[in-house]
Amino acid sequence: MSRKMDKKQRDLADLRYVIWCCINLRPQQMRYDDGFKLFVGVLSPQYVDTTMASTTFNKVLDALYDRVKQAIMDDLRLLREEFLGMGYGGAFLGAHLDLTTVANEEYITFTVSYVKKGKTDDVTRVALATRAFPGSHTAEDIKPWIEALTLEYFKDLIGPSVQPHDVFLGFTVDQGKNIVNAYTALGVPVVECNCHRVNSAVLWALGIAGCARTCKNKLMGDLMKKLAASVGVFSHSAVNNDMLKEIQRLEADLHRVYEWTSQFRMMVRLLILNKAINEYFRRLAQQNPQHKQLKRKLTAHEWTVTNEVCSLLDTVSEATIRMQGAADTHISQATFIVHEVMEMLKEDSHPIRVENAMVTPPPQAPGLILAEEEEQQHQASLVDISTEDTQAGVTGRRVLIEREMLVYLAEQPQLDVDGFNLIGFWNRRGTDSVRAATGQVTSPADMPYLAFIARLHLGIEATSCQAERNFSALAHLIGNLRCNMLPHRVERMMLIRLNRRMLDEVRAFDAAVSRAREMATKNAAKSAAAQEERANKPIDISL
Repeated sequence: MSRKMDKKQRDLADLRYVIWCCINLRPQQMRYDDGFKLFVGVLSPQYVDTTMASTTFNKVLDALYDRVKQAIMDDLRLLREEFLGMGYGGAFLGAHLDLTTVANEEYITFTVSYVKKGKTDDVTRVALATRAFPGSHTAEDIKPWIEALTLEYFKDLIGPSVQPHDVFLGFTVDQGKNIVNAYTALGVPVVECNCHRVNSAVLWALGIAGCARTCKNKLMGDLMKKLAASVGVFSHSAVNNDMLKEIQRLEADLHRVYEWTSQFRMMVRLLILNKAINEYFRRLAQQNPQHKQLKRKLTAHEWTVTNEVCSLLDTVSEATIRMQGAADTHISQATFIVHEVMEMLKEDSHPIRVENAMVTPPPQAPGLILAEEEEQQHQASLVDISTEDTQAGVTGRRVLIEREMLVYLAEQPQLDVDGFNLIGFWNRRGTDSVRAATGQVTSPADMPYLAFIARLHLGIEATSCQAERNFSALAHLIGNLRCNMLPHRVERMMLIRLNRRMLDEVRAFDAAVSRAREMATKNAAKSAAAQEERANKPIDISL
C-alpha cells in the first residue's frame, strides 16, 4: 500500500492535477471517465488513493475558477490604482470578443488587454467570461451580458453605476455584425479586424471552404469531399482489423497534436498519414478487390494537389498571423508606446527609450526541447507503416504517457504566500508549447485563464487564436489613451522631461515648491518648539 499524502500535499496535488488536465489531457472528456481514473491509478497509486474521489475534479475545478478570478480582479485593481496615481482616471482597458461555433451554438469569450504593472515587454490578455448563445441571436442579447460583466468586475473599482465606456477604450472583433452592433449601442468605439478574411478569400478562391455562392471551383470541392471521406475511414470505422485500429489510434493522437479545426488541418493530417493510408488501401485491395472502401482511395494526382494546396495555405496562414501581430509589430509597438507615455508622467527625468525590435517568446528549457524532439521521433516512427509490430507501438505509447505523468508528479508547485501560484504554474506549463515559427498555440500560453476554465464547465474544447489575442484592441487602446491624456499635455510633459531646467515656468514652479517646503519646515519647527514649551511648563492645580 502506498503512503498517503497529508492534506497540504493532497490540496496542492489536486490543483496541479486539474491544471495539468486542462493543459494536456482534454478534461471535458475525462471528468466522468472512470477508465481514465483507473489508468492514472496504475501510474500513480499514491496519488489516486487520496485524490480520486468521484467529485474531486469538479470541486477543484470550481475552486480553481474562483481563485483565478480573484487573482485577475486583483491585477485589474492594481492597474486601476496605477493609472489613478498618474492622474489619469479614464477608460484603461482594451476588449475583444472571440467567437467559437460548436453544434449550432456560439460560444463568445470576452477578453481584456492591458500592460501589467511592473512589466515592460508584454501585454497581458485575460478573459473575464465565456457564454453560450443560441445559433440565432442579436446585439440585444449580447449587450446586457457585456453590461453585467462590466458591473461584476468593476463596480468595486469604479462605482456601482459603472458603464462599459467608463472602462473600455475600444472593442475589437474579427467577425459577427451582431457583436459590432452591441458595441456601438454601448457607446464604445469598435475596430473590426479583417485580417482573417485574407485566409477566407484564399479558401473560397480555391474552392476549399464556403458556400455554393462563394465557392466556384467544383473540382476542388469534390476533392475535399473525398479527403473528408478518407479521414472518415480512420476516424469512425468499426472494422475489426488490427492494422486499421493502429492507424485509427495514430489519427486520434494527431488529432490531439494538430487540433483538426479546419480543412487545412485535415489535409495536413492526411499528408502526415500518407504512407500509412496508401499501404492500408494496397493491402485492402489484395484481400478484397471489390471492397466498397476502395473508392475512397486517393490517386497520386490527388495527393499531389493536396500537398500543393497545403503549401499555399501554410504561407497564407503565416501571412495572416503576421498581419494580426502574433509574431511581428503590433504587440511590441503598443508596449513601447504605453511605457513611453508612462515614463512621460513620472516626476524624475529619464532618457528616451530605444524601441525594442521585437517581443520574442522565452527560450525553451533544454529538457523540454529534448522531450519535444523525442515526441516527434515517436510520432514519426508510428507513421512509418514498415513497423508492423503493433505491440511495440502500444508499448511506446505507454512509455510516453508514463513519462508525461512522471513529469507532472515531479513538477514543483513553487510555494508562495498563497501556498501555490496557480497562474505561474499555468504559464510555465503552457509557454513551452507555443510554436514560435508559426505562432500556433498548442497549449494555453496565451489562453485566457477564466475562459479556458469556463469552457470546461460548458463541456467544449477551449480554442485560441494567438493572432487575435495579440491584436486585441491594442492599436485602438493606445490611440484613445493618447487622446484622453490630451496632446498638449503629452507634448509639454515630454518637453519638461527632457528640458526640466530650461523653462521659466518650471523654474518658477521649482522655486514655489522650495518656498513651500521651507515654510513647512519652519512651521514644523515652530510647532515642535511650542509643544516642548508646553511640556516643560509646570501646571498649577491648587485651588
